[in-house]
Amino acid sequence: MGVYRGLRERATLPVYAAQSQVDRALVLGVLATGFVGVPFLAGLDSWHWHLLESPSPVVAEAGLLAFALGWALKNIALRANAYAVTEVRLQFERGQQVADVGPYQFVRHPFYAADPLILFGSGLWLGSYAAAAAA
Repeated sequence: MGVYRGLRERATLPVYAAQSQVDRALVLGVLATGFVGVPFLAGLDSWHWHLLESPSPVVAEAGLLAFALGWALKNIALRANAYAVTEVRLQFERGQQVADVGPYQFVRHPFYAADPLILFGSGLWLGSYAAAAAA
């Protein structure tokens, strides 16, 4: 039951009742511009605007590699920290301690540190230097 609860908590948007409206708007804005805006911009640029020349196939494949590495890092971070949920809170009822293994021994927030790899990589992979720059 505890594992299911953790998965359910992880699957929610990173907004919660005690969060300020400004913080909520910023979090949702970053998610929208990054995970919706970058692919949308890449599509417009690749098919219509042609703001910059398209990346070569080798650069696009490097973008795919960065994209995949970013998602792999997110997966590793979630495996290393069973308490990673969208609401930052101490989970005393579950015996939470500070995570200091896996990627947490190098970076305090590896889950979020993976986002630049994902967003920049997706811009290149989708064939747009403009989208990669915007990321």
